[in-house]
Amino acid sequence: MTFATSAFLTVSALALGGLGALFAGQCGMLAFALEGVMLLGGLAGTLFSHGPLWLCLLIAGGVGAAYALLIFLPARFKGDGVFSGAALGGLATALAMLAARWLGGVSYSRRAFQLLVNGENVTVFLPLSLCALLLAWLLLYHTRLGAGLRLCGQDLEYARRQGVRARGMQCLGAVIFGFLGGLGGLAALIALGAGWQLKWGVGGMGLLCLAAAKTGKWKPLPLALAAALLGLFRAGAEELLRLGFGVPDGALRLAPFLLALLLLALQRGRDRAPLEAFRAENAHPARMR
Repeated sequence: MTFATSAFLTVSALALGGLGALFAGQCGMLAFALEGVMLLGGLAGTLFSHGPLWLCLLIAGGVGAAYALLIFLPARFKGDGVFSGAALGGLATALAMLAARWLGGVSYSRRAFQLLVNGENVTVFLPLSLCALLLAWLLLYHTRLGAGLRLCGQDLEYARRQGVRARGMQCLGAVIFGFLGGLGGLAALIALGAGWQLKWGVGGMGLLCLAAAKTGKWKPLPLALAAALLGLFRAGAEELLRLGFGVPDGALRLAPFLLALLLLALQRGRDRAPLEAFRAENAHPARMR
């Protein structure tokens, strides 16, 4: 795999996963399970990579969406959603390993995702992530449904007082979160390569997705820029690791996460509170009914 292809895959994975986190809400419990959703969705997609491309992508997103909906079960019975999300995220790794062992291993075809542009394989995930970003921007900022999703992700009680059907919005946000997370996980597993082991999950991609979403202030277009920066940096670190310039392996693997921490530290304190920003953009949220 060339550096360009690896970069396209990594950036696409972070953009799709970050968009999923955006729909989960700024402080949503779903975000804690992002890595697990990405892993299970990605694994399901790789198992069907020898079939039609549309079916492979649909299964990856569908499995991610189904697993994301499980997080609502403990919350519905008044359980702690944060701990439930974290637990289900960790459980995904064990489930993936059991599934791989039961199936006798995992093999996938990278050729199924190939898309050549001027002789360079940009993979189908690059146009897919661009389309997802555009659709997310149109949905969230130009429709009443998107306004309701944003408000429920930012202040659930306030949304209920305004007459928004909070439970339905939460379920819809979970489905979109899981679907995008599953697609991002498929791109992440392909970017990580055949030598990657399932017990390592998606290699911290979920954390980088959350960092991109936070750095982008939970908005699609700034999120895309943050995902591009973090994705290029991670792909560059992996390329240096492959070429072997005498740099310690641990330092190179840690570098993308240090950059994420730096980006978060630089933008800290300049964000308006989510609800304050929403009220400024929507003077009459009751119209969303």
